Amino acid sequence: MPFPVLRSVMSKIISKSEQGALFAYLSFLEGLFNNVGSAVFSSIYAATVGWYPGFAFLLAAGFCIIPLSALGAVAFIGMDVSTEPRRSEDLTSKEDDQVENENETSPLLSSSSINTSAAPC
Repeated sequence: MPFPVLRSVMSKIISKSEQGALFAYLSFLEGLFNNVGSAVFSSIYAATVGWYPGFAFLLAAGFCIIPLSALGAVAFIGMDVSTEPRRSEDLTSKEDDQVENENETSPLLSSSSINTSAAPC
């Protein structure tokens, strides 16, 4: 699953006040794993190129099986995020969302707010 999709799912699970910390943590981990992974796989490739040149690539494919099996287990179990209990922080954001929804559904100009008695210029 691509990172933007995972970030979108995580942003819906985490409360709005914690999203900044979540995305900062994810960015930190992404940068750390990119740097460490490059160094580790470069050394593995250098150590195994004489024995089997494609070993580092097979090892990387093997590591992809770990998250794939986790996603398969979640899909098989059918984890439903919407049925989880809400925290008290989420209740205040729910009230804010209701106010925002009321503002979005109300017309900008209602028929009572238009002044029809003014003469045209």
